[in-house]
Amino acid sequence: MVYLGLQVFRCGFEVRIPPLATCVETIAFFLGALSSGCRTSSSPFLLEITWADGRAPIEGEQRGRLELDLIQEGTDRIHLVIEAPSPGFEGDIPIPSLFLPTRVFARMKAGNASAMGALPPFIPGTLPKARLLLVEEGRCMSVSSSGLTFQHFGGAMLIAEAQGVVAGGVGEEGNPSDLIERFIPQLLGTSRSQAISLRTPSPLSTATLFRFAKTPKLLLKDSARIFLVDLQSDQISPILLPFDLGSNSSIGGFGDHAVIVNDLPSTSGSGTMIWINQKGEYRSIEVPAPRPRTAIGALAQGGGFVLAGGNPPGHELFLHISIGPTGHLSISAFGDRIQRQGGALFPSPSRRTFFFVGSFVEDGEPDSTTWIVRGCPERCSAEIGPPWPHPRRHPAFVSTPTHGWVIGGEEKNEASDRVERIEWNDEDPQFVESRLANPRIFPLAAHFEGGLVLLCCGKDTSGLRKDFELCAPSALAMETNLVQK
Repeated sequence: MVYLGLQVFRCGFEVRIPPLATCVETIAFFLGALSSGCRTSSSPFLLEITWADGRAPIEGEQRGRLELDLIQEGTDRIHLVIEAPSPGFEGDIPIPSLFLPTRVFARMKAGNASAMGALPPFIPGTLPKARLLLVEEGRCMSVSSSGLTFQHFGGAMLIAEAQGVVAGGVGEEGNPSDLIERFIPQLLGTSRSQAISLRTPSPLSTATLFRFAKTPKLLLKDSARIFLVDLQSDQISPILLPFDLGSNSSIGGFGDHAVIVNDLPSTSGSGTMIWINQKGEYRSIEVPAPRPRTAIGALAQGGGFVLAGGNPPGHELFLHISIGPTGHLSISAFGDRIQRQGGALFPSPSRRTFFFVGSFVEDGEPDSTTWIVRGCPERCSAEIGPPWPHPRRHPAFVSTPTHGWVIGGEEKNEASDRVERIEWNDEDPQFVESRLANPRIFPLAAHFEGGLVLLCCGKDTSGLRKDFELCAPSALAMETNLVQK
């Protein structure tokens, strides 16, 4: 029996379906009929639901409840509820072949246990099948039968909707890589996930990536060079600046502008901050002093940027920088004059508050001290936050729309499997601890979709790795707007 729910979105509907063992054809029939008003084709598209590591951790005799949300570009939404025959259900679900970018979210519940999965935006009509990996709530799970072609130790990774991108790093023999390896996130865990790779003009021992909003363009930074990468045309173009970049320069940004903070002094002895747009055009401004390995955070609604750490002796730990609509530049320093480098600024979901975690002192030792930045842009202030539970070198820092993540690293000269997820109670951060499936020094990590984090590579006691893991938060983040965050 099929139960219809209320229309909750433009062209949206809800379908309730009894146990899957008897109704796969029923799902296809009703979805095809009910979605005729949306932008779809008549032939269904197969969505494979499976567990990330190939083993269902939820067991028992109770039935599972699988909820799927397909959110099409704009506000079109399909909500599907399936009473699965078992809590560890795996199988193919036929869905409409939508012709606009669509994100998919899944939640599986059985008793008190729950799992989740998500797919970045893609057009179902362009693939015969997609693969959605379920991960138990609050856990990290290995992705079975999947990995990159090459190892990348010290590179960078991000998800650009229908493409995953891994750039730079050092390979097994210790040589810098000139490879930009690409994979298809919607086919993760299969041999079909590999896409055509690109080559950079020269090897990149380190790499940082930034994606411009709503475009297929990335900004790639090596130690002292920057490139504009167009994933649509496969072009890589160097951006030439009239001054040198230091190897400890930092990259950040938000929306359609990237920001680079140079760690080398300008001709006048001050520091330099560079705004770069998706065309490769840039504008540079002077800041009070060079800031090596500074963390960069973007405030909401054009409130400017906060810089944390990298401050020279006698300078405040934090800077707030903004450019008004008339081009007026405003710079204010705040916080203690304590020196720190590295770490990350994690924004709250409102982007009004930041949590500065993972910095280290001059000798390179990580510090448990954290800071909470509040009140920007009107009156910025910094206060001591909850201590970092397990200070360590070389973790991965990742921000998602709702959480911050500190993943892996090196602790007591060994690879660490520690994970700290930063959850927000209004504007107050707290740490929630979990573990990786495999310990990793210097893992590469990126926001996958819906708050899930994908990581790969790094190094453990046996050498360099090239496999994936997928980490789940405590709840999915399902925005109905596909604008790049």
